Amino acid sequence: MIRCFQGTLPLYLLLGFTGVCRADPTVGVYYYPWWGAGQGGHTFDQTLRAHTTPNTQLPAVGPQYSSRDANVISAHIDQSHLGNISMWSMSWWGPNSYENQTIRNNILPHPRASELSYTIHYETGGRLGNHNNPNYSNLIPDFQYLATNIFSDPNYMRIDGRPVVVMYLSRVFFDDAAGATALNNMRTTMQNQYGYDPYIIGDHLFNSVSSGVANMDAITSFDVYGQVFGDGVVNQAKIDQLDQIYSSAKNVANNAGVAFVPGLAPGYNDKAVRPGHPPAARYFPSEPFGSAMEAMLQDAVLPNTDVNINDLILVNSFNEWHEDTQIEASVIGPATNTDDTPGGMELTEGRFYEGYGNKYLDILRNATQAAPTTPAEIRWGRGTATGMFVGNYTDLANWNADDVTPDPPRIPGPSDRARVDRSGTDMTFNSTIIANDFLFGVDEAGQTFNLEAGADVTLASNLFVSFNSGDIGFDVQTGASLIVGGNFLLGQHDGKQNGQQFMNDEDITVTIAGMVDNIGDVILGDRYGLLPATTSMDVDVLLDVTTGTLRTSDIKFAPNGDLSTYLAPANSNTMGIQIGDDGLIVIVGSDSTAKINNLIADGLLYTNSATGTIQVSYDGTDTLVQVVLAGDFDGDGDVDGADFQMWQRNPGVGNLSDWQNNYGVTGAQTALNSVPEPTTLVLMLASALILSGSDRRQNM
Repeated sequence: MIRCFQGTLPLYLLLGFTGVCRADPTVGVYYYPWWGAGQGGHTFDQTLRAHTTPNTQLPAVGPQYSSRDANVISAHIDQSHLGNISMWSMSWWGPNSYENQTIRNNILPHPRASELSYTIHYETGGRLGNHNNPNYSNLIPDFQYLATNIFSDPNYMRIDGRPVVVMYLSRVFFDDAAGATALNNMRTTMQNQYGYDPYIIGDHLFNSVSSGVANMDAITSFDVYGQVFGDGVVNQAKIDQLDQIYSSAKNVANNAGVAFVPGLAPGYNDKAVRPGHPPAARYFPSEPFGSAMEAMLQDAVLPNTDVNINDLILVNSFNEWHEDTQIEASVIGPATNTDDTPGGMELTEGRFYEGYGNKYLDILRNATQAAPTTPAEIRWGRGTATGMFVGNYTDLANWNADDVTPDPPRIPGPSDRARVDRSGTDMTFNSTIIANDFLFGVDEAGQTFNLEAGADVTLASNLFVSFNSGDIGFDVQTGASLIVGGNFLLGQHDGKQNGQQFMNDEDITVTIAGMVDNIGDVILGDRYGLLPATTSMDVDVLLDVTTGTLRTSDIKFAPNGDLSTYLAPANSNTMGIQIGDDGLIVIVGSDSTAKINNLIADGLLYTNSATGTIQVSYDGTDTLVQVVLAGDFDGDGDVDGADFQMWQRNPGVGNLSDWQNNYGVTGAQTALNSVPEPTTLVLMLASALILSGSDRRQNM
């Protein structure tokens, strides 16, 4: 994979130009395995996000998690893939530490551990005493322990066969003759006793490179905040200053025969654990959240990576919530600049914070991951073309032609609509696709849109299945998944001619045998509501949930969900949602029970099988009532982490206290004797359980 730069523009997102090109970076993160109960474990009480008001903004898995929980580790691996992260540098505080036990007993032996590589982040401040008067007596025993118990792990990161260790604050512990002697003695012992020559990445940069750089194999800068944001001001000038620091440090390192690893941070606020450090916001003034991290990546970090260490970058941090440097997924919530301190802003100091979800993982992925080496395949009715999916942009290569791939392929901007609009063409996807910020769908007669087994499509915006004339098919096959971030629009146009594009004699059939998670609504009818009620049409729209699952926030027909104001009885229209054998529709919403009842009574929402289920917790006789245990928001019979994820996405599904009280209870343990409130509807999300923070000053 190649990324390219020309000036300061993020041109690696584009194709077909000349410039300075380099391989995609290797992305590592500082990972803190200290969360959880017990001696040495940390809680989230001393984090900014536990004190924001009116709502906290804690990890997506819940207000407290254990780093030893296998589900947490698995979810963090999922998030790492989402962020294009391939290495965890794990905070290590000695053989008897909570962190060491977590690393040895839970992380490295995890069934999915092989999906990443790992290094030790050696916490010098906790092992070698005060940097003004270091005590190196632990250094050799610590590395002997690591060599015996950790370095041999098959997933431990090596460079030229050498186990990699990131050395915190090497710039003050190994910058003089005593430090150099201690380090050399450790290396000699490792080579003589174990055959290891550790590859040391030293935290050796703070504005300038410290003495003793030649004793390192590579250098980095852990403390991004202290170098340029220590006054709390975050702007482009500070990013440019960081770029100059990194560029100079890279030259110094390379001249000494040492590699350089630029550091990255989304922001900084340690007010919940220590006073005296102005917070660094996660945004530029008058710009969106994440703008500071995006600029840092493009203008300071990526231009200064080093091919001598596979263009490695280190992100501070994955989950250091005490200092609010984490990029781990949080709950989603509105922005606020208030907290629960007596003054109302003693922690935020007026900076705004939001429940950001996956935002910083997305920013990291979009900046560091180019087009996949095996692009998604689009099989056309008369030939084959390739689709290149790059960050926030999607290219359905030359979708207006039969089988010609232009050179370079066209990549639409955010205002474009990615669709096939040539009559008689088919689209088939069989690989992973992430497409953001534009409409997506099929829009012409005689088309089919197929998601085969193994296709996992995530759309951030609306998905429309529409027409000018003729029939359209949309098939989510068994083993495929589709996540729609906006609305799933059936039988409505994408906006041409003010949305008035309905014609006569059209049939739209959407068949779901796989999984469809729809964050917005499923809507059958005109998107803009501009067609008069007297419009004469002959349109058949069928959503057929055969053996799959449709999960959505609401189901609506026509403008405002009121079919009676839209279609006259004389019109020969067939609109409906059908559930087949083992099909399941799960709905969440508020004040929707009357609407659902009317849809069922009108024959618009129905099942044709005794095993098909319309799961709406609704006090009515015309629908199958799914009895749900309190706290079992997804209705699967178990109160578990997936239910919290659902509650985080939509707190309206129920009370969090019910989940807390019944966590761990399964359907087998509970009698089905409680009927949910009539207004409770249930949604289960397909997203993997997202889980998500040191207590130290970085700037020495």
